[in-house]
Amino acid sequence: MSPAALLPPTPHLALHFTSHLGSAFSLLFDGKRIMDEETAQDLDLEEGDAIEVLLERC
Repeated sequence: MSPAALLPPTPHLALHFTSHLGSAFSLLFDGKRIMDEETAQDLDLEEGDAIEVLLERC
């Protein structure tokens, strides 16, 4: 399956996850934090790439 099929319809990845997880998380791609305004295109995601979701402990 291509990455485009797995990406949320919203262009901003972090905003999609916020609606599901709340705000206590970070997204990482290639070890770097994904900023709220970054899109899959900005990150140059390719098939097989993975995004890490780190949940903060309360």
